Amino acid sequence: MSSDDTAAGDELAPPLDCCGGLGNVDYSKMDLTLLKFADFHDPSFCVAVVAIAFNPLFWNVDGISPRLPDT
Repeated sequence: MSSDDTAAGDELAPPLDCCGGLGNVDYSKMDLTLLKFADFHDPSFCVAVVAIAFNPLFWNVDGISPRLPDT
């Protein structure tokens, strides 16, 4: 089938690139029903989010600190 035979609406979507990132992802088709089970106002949830964000930051700063010059 040549390009002349295809109608304007019959074009196929480009194939997803393996390592090209998330540029071709259609977020409108995501199923977000699992988010209704998370209570974002629960204090333990907030503590967990802070701990998950803080730990990598702390260990990266701690790993760099021996290489910093003494002032």
